[in-house]
Amino acid sequence: MVEPRRTLDDALAAVAEHDISAAILDVRLAGAMIAPVASELERRGIPFVFYTGQVDIEALRAQWPGRCVIAKPARDRTIVAAVTRLLQR
Repeated sequence: MVEPRRTLDDALAAVAEHDISAAILDVRLAGAMIAPVASELERRGIPFVFYTGQVDIEALRAQWPGRCVIAKPARDRTIVAAVTRLLQR
């Protein structure tokens, strides 16, 4: 298990340094967009979902079609179900 990362650089380092099975990505980390991390996960074939409080997610859906987007706040069971689906693929 990789612990939460608070900055984009830390998240990118985690992807590079750990064998990750799946990820939950907040759209913004310390004000930075998470797109570089999502791109690297996609390049490596690591499944991920977005977890966001952003109101306008159309740009996110356009850039990452087919990706699950979970709106904050979400129930624990919603997040667990999304990760379970990722791991079953």
